[in-house]
Amino acid sequence: MSQAQAILAQKLKHARLNANLSQTAVGVAIGLDESGAATRISRYESGKYSIPLHMIERLSSFYNVPLCWLFSNEPDLDQIILDYFRKMTRSGINLF
Repeated sequence: MSQAQAILAQKLKHARLNANLSQTAVGVAIGLDESGAATRISRYESGKYSIPLHMIERLSSFYNVPLCWLFSNEPDLDQIILDYFRKMTRSGINLF
């Protein structure tokens, strides 16, 4: 697994836990079949499964975080990214 994949996997799990959602709930919300949703999200979060770009975009939108946050490995930068994203969103600017 590449460093980018490991960061992405970690961020996806963090976002889901922070939202207090099950893997099944996330999977179904982004369009996965309920019967396999938990398994697929688990594999995404463990880095065992390469995530297609369209799914990364869906997850970014679902969690309401910018794509760049999903790949950032710097806590200070993470906060700057989220603060800026939220500021733009409150101003009515759609960054998706």
